[in-house]
Amino acid sequence: MTDKPENPPAFPRPGFELKNTFSQRLPAGMQDGMSLLDYFAGQALAGVIARDGLYVMRPDVSTEKAYKIAKAMMQARKDTQP
Repeated sequence: MTDKPENPPAFPRPGFELKNTFSQRLPAGMQDGMSLLDYFAGQALAGVIARDGLYVMRPDVSTEKAYKIAKAMMQARKDTQP
């Protein structure tokens, strides 16, 4: 068992500053980005579409396959020692 978070943000950004129209710096909060599960599913979906073709599969079937692959990747990540 590892101490990795279950489903961490894939592309978190620390707090940053925005400038408004008067060039005033305004603080902005951290942005979590997408979850790691969603990122893995997106990558898997690209592979599913490349293999099966966009028009061969129904979108709901393709995304279901992608999330099954992503969940397996998350489990492998959890089971792998750092």
